[in-house]
Amino acid sequence: MNWKISLIAFIILSGLLYTLYNFGYKNGIVFAEQEFSIQSQKLENKYKLKIEEYQNDVSRLQSELQTAQIKFKEELAFINGDSSSRLLKSEQRASVYREQARDSEAKRRELAEHTARLDKALTEGTALVRELSELIKLRDTQVNTCTKLLLEERKLHGAK
Repeated sequence: MNWKISLIAFIILSGLLYTLYNFGYKNGIVFAEQEFSIQSQKLENKYKLKIEEYQNDVSRLQSELQTAQIKFKEELAFINGDSSSRLLKSEQRASVYREQARDSEAKRRELAEHTARLDKALTEGTALVRELSELIKLRDTQVNTCTKLLLEERKLHGAK
């Protein structure tokens, strides 16, 4: 009879242990699912924030690039206007040189023409140097902007 009581106690204890195990297992699954959901939401929010920061940085960099291009065009227009003015003055100086050469020998006339050509070439060269200088500034801004854009993309993707 003792063994029957032991068997009944064993069966009851086994059922109780199975119930506790099943209860713990189900609660563990629920807890794990909740924790996973919370961590997923946090990660998603962090990713959305990174995307937003990236988009803001890209917009800022594009704006800087557009501003640099506008400034380049303005500087180029100023240089071209200044160059035109200098060329006109160059022509006026050439007229003075020719007038002075009329009163003198043929050699002076040649010298005056040569001086006028040199003056015109110098003026054109000056304008070209200023134009190229502004172009280099624009290129530097473009390179810096592209570098910053690349760094922002690397930051977005977690690269260092």
